[in-house]
Amino acid sequence: MYLTTTNENSNENDVSKEGLNGLGGWLIFIIFGFIASIIQNFMSMKSIIELYETGIIKSLLDSQHQYYNVKLFYLVNFELVGVAIAIIATIAALVMYFKKKSLFPKFAIGVILYSIIFSVFDIYLLLNLGISSDILAYFVGAIFGGSIKIAYFLKSVRVKNTFIN
Repeated sequence: MYLTTTNENSNENDVSKEGLNGLGGWLIFIIFGFIASIIQNFMSMKSIIELYETGIIKSLLDSQHQYYNVKLFYLVNFELVGVAIAIIATIAALVMYFKKKSLFPKFAIGVILYSIIFSVFDIYLLLNLGISSDILAYFVGAIFGGSIKIAYFLKSVRVKNTFIN
């Protein structure tokens, strides 16, 4: 038989702050994902800007041009604005992460949800234009990955112990 002592002020479910805290563990993978997202979004933005620079966007609005497609013009602009918002939000999340701000977990969940919702609208617009490739696989991956990340932010002891500023 083992004898145990309990402190009246402690809860058996509490995890020691000395155990799981700091910017390590699985948080590293989430941050790598945020950094990869920023890089990918910058590349998308660069491609969209090249459409403007080459005059292709202008031809989408010219009814005499073979590329005339007003819906595609709106889609490209939707992409540009959406990607810019994603970049700004993800950079803000990274700043909060490195400053260990208590707002970070909620903000990161917001960034993840934004990404999923943006993907839904993007896929809807692409399908309405008759553009389809591996869009559904991308969406399922975004939902699955986003769900895992959100669950981690909500349940992780490390997240609760780290972001307290």
